[in-house]
Amino acid sequence: MSLLLRVGGFSFIMFIAYAARPGSSLFSFHPLLMTLSFTGLMTEGLFMFSKSGLAGNQLHSTRVTAHWLILLCVAAAHGFGYAAIYYTKEFNNKPHITSWHDLHNYAGQSAKMLHQY
Repeated sequence: MSLLLRVGGFSFIMFIAYAARPGSSLFSFHPLLMTLSFTGLMTEGLFMFSKSGLAGNQLHSTRVTAHWLILLCVAAAHGFGYAAIYYTKEFNNKPHITSWHDLHNYAGQSAKMLHQY
């Protein structure tokens, strides 16, 4: 099952990377980094505590450290993805928080922050 999730997640990330063409604009980094953070890294962070995780046969303290480091990467990728859309809107003088997508994003960010602390 974990192999299926990893292959599916990796395939989805590669599809988003192909469709978004990172580097074509500042906005193009937004979908890639958000997908990478939530579909790729966060899923792997959850797998750290299962036997099929990358550190599955390591000591519990090692798995906790690996989990912590991966979630730090999740926060960084998510932050850069958010910054890409924020600065794109700023440069184009567009208003912020005007769609359901924006509201969903802020609800998700708030839930993630509350869960971390």
